[in-house]
Amino acid sequence: MKKVFTLFMVFVMFGPAVYGQHDAQFSMFYFNKLNYNPAYAGAKEVLTASTIYRHQWAGLDGAPRTLMASAHAPFMKKRGGLGLSIMADKIGDVNTTMFDVSYAYRLQMSATSTISFGLKGRIENSKTDLYQAKVLDQSDELLPTNAVSTLQPNFGFGMYYTNTKFYAGVSIPSLLKSALYVGGEPNGPYRAQRSAYFMAGSIHQLSSNIFFKPAVLYTYNPAAPFEMDINMSFFLMNALWIGATYRVGGSVNGVLQYQFNPQIKAGLAVDMTLSELQQYTGGGFEMMIEYTFDYEVDNRRHLRFF
Repeated sequence: MKKVFTLFMVFVMFGPAVYGQHDAQFSMFYFNKLNYNPAYAGAKEVLTASTIYRHQWAGLDGAPRTLMASAHAPFMKKRGGLGLSIMADKIGDVNTTMFDVSYAYRLQMSATSTISFGLKGRIENSKTDLYQAKVLDQSDELLPTNAVSTLQPNFGFGMYYTNTKFYAGVSIPSLLKSALYVGGEPNGPYRAQRSAYFMAGSIHQLSSNIFFKPAVLYTYNPAAPFEMDINMSFFLMNALWIGATYRVGGSVNGVLQYQFNPQIKAGLAVDMTLSELQQYTGGGFEMMIEYTFDYEVDNRRHLRFF
C-alpha cells in the first residue's frame, strides 16, 4: 500500500527517538510533576489546578500536540493526596485521551520534610484514523475505511520526597501496554513501552530578591536513546521566573513565567530543536497557567516553590 504520511520520513529517520517513548514530553516538567509521579498528589498542601498546552515540532503537519488539565489536593489532615488529570494527545492520525486518578500517602519525616508513596489508575483511549491520511493512490483497496479505537486501563506508582529546599522522586506512571500500541507486533516498533522517571530539584537564596532553582528530569526507556532534561531557573522579586532547559541531544528551551500573586502563575516555553529534525522544524512552544487556592501560614500568604 502506497501511503504518504507527512511524518513518515521523520519516523523512519528518527524512529528510535519517536516510538521509544509514547509519554508526552513537557519543557516545563518541574511545574507539571503530577504527570510523571502520582506521589506528588497533594504536595502543595492546598487545592491546586493547572492547564498546560504543548505544540512540539511546530510547522510539521501531524506534529505532536498535547493538552493537559489537572488538579490535586491533600486530605486526611494532609496525610493523603488525591489528583485528577485528563490529557489529550494528537500525533499524526493518532488521537489518545488519558484520564488519571492519583493517590498519595504522605509521611511526615520532620517539621519541614515529607515522603510520599503514590499509585495511579488510568483509562486510555486511542483512536487511529488512517482513512484521513494523505495517500498517493486513493483507490488502494488496503486503505482502511474505518477508524481503529482501543480502550483499556493502565496503572503506575511513584515515590516523592520534599522539604523546603529540595525534592526528589522516582516513578513508573504506566506499567501496562499502552492503548496506542495494542495490536502491534510484540517485538516490533509498537511494542509496549515503560518509561521510568527520576526527578530532582532544589532552591537556593542568592539575595533577598533572587532565588536560584535548578531541576533535572531523567527518563529511562530501554527502547529509546538516553534522555535527560536539565533546567536552570531564577526567581526574581517574588514574581518573575526566567530560565532555560537543555534536553540532551534534543533541544534548548527558554522559559518565562510570571507569578501574578500567590495564587496565579502563567508561563511560556519556547523550544529550539538541536537534532537533525531542525531541517524540518524550528522547534515548538508550551503554555501553562496554574491556580493555587488561597491559603495562609501564620497570617501570611505563602508561595510554594515545589
